[in-house]
Amino acid sequence: MPWETRAVFAFFAQLYCIIDLCYTMGTLALYTLLLTTYTPDRVLETWDSRKEVREWRNPGATMAVFGVSGVLH
Repeated sequence: MPWETRAVFAFFAQLYCIIDLCYTMGTLALYTLLLTTYTPDRVLETWDSRKEVREWRNPGATMAVFGVSGVLH
């Protein structure tokens, strides 16, 4: 076999760690954007409790998160 087993194992272990780190950082970034986008729209309900505002709070917050996701992609 032209490769040493330890070298191949070390390469794939490093590759796995890099992919896992990138995935984790990306997940944290998206979770932070979810908190900063979705939650303030839900908080608006406490400031204005009219029926029209209550009917649009979930779709409005969902569309805000969708918009931020579109900007990221």
